[in-house]
Amino acid sequence: LILKNKLSNQEQSKIGENMKHNYKLLASILFVAISVMSTTSNAQEFTVCSESEAECLVEYHNGDFVPYQNALRNTILNDTLNGERKHPNRVYVLETGGTYFTVDASVNQGFHLNIRSQTEAELGAGNYFGPARIQLKTDEGGGSAGRLMTIQGDLTLDGVFVSGMHDGGGTGNYLPIRVSADNARIVVKNSIFEQTDFSLFGFDSGNNKVYIYDSVFRNHINTSQQWEGRGIRFEAGADTLIVENTTYLNIGMTILQSEAGPINYTRFVHNTVVNVGRIFNAGNFWKE
Repeated sequence: LILKNKLSNQEQSKIGENMKHNYKLLASILFVAISVMSTTSNAQEFTVCSESEAECLVEYHNGDFVPYQNALRNTILNDTLNGERKHPNRVYVLETGGTYFTVDASVNQGFHLNIRSQTEAELGAGNYFGPARIQLKTDEGGGSAGRLMTIQGDLTLDGVFVSGMHDGGGTGNYLPIRVSADNARIVVKNSIFEQTDFSLFGFDSGNNKVYIYDSVFRNHINTSQQWEGRGIRFEAGADTLIVENTTYLNIGMTILQSEAGPINYTRFVHNTVVNVGRIFNAGNFWKE
């Protein structure tokens, strides 16, 4: 105030104009910052797939390796219109080393859901960081939907790492991948299925054809009851089950379970089975 009283009217006016300019500049900076924050918080957490190319590389993070939530599920939803994909032979390609967190289950209503991870052969050793990981993410309240996928059509999983443990460390979700389509063709190859109390795979539908090749099922454990820890579970039997060159390690109860309906044809050859808690197969319920 003392300084202001000693200034001329012209000097005081100049100071006032500078202050107004600074206030306007500050307001502009704040507006831009708020706009950027809003754009970031509402950024699309999915990939827009090409209509002309079958393979769609699904981005899993925002550019700073912070994983999106539901990146795979949202991409599939955006790519699907009235049950039809933008490309009829769509393959969703997951980025090497990426974690695809799932809060809400991916669903394929009648179409073939084909998912693969990038490979070392296509990227080169220096750019390959292991298979993409599909994992449950807890919600804001710490809860989990418990389902990675609800399968209502054909399914192919190639080279992926599927975890039954959510990001909070829980493994108690029942059948994170559940097949509910009759007459579906399920193909699993070069994949890892790890850490669940029950089974990562389960079928409540019938007459399916299931093919599992060159994969690993490990640490399907039992922590509270003798029925926990299964390699694969059928609730209504199946048409075909073929398992080849696959490893089962630390399975709490059984490798194969089909007790309510028969599997018409089963072939289990050239597999490695280590440390099964109770019995190789529960049910003995197959025709051939």
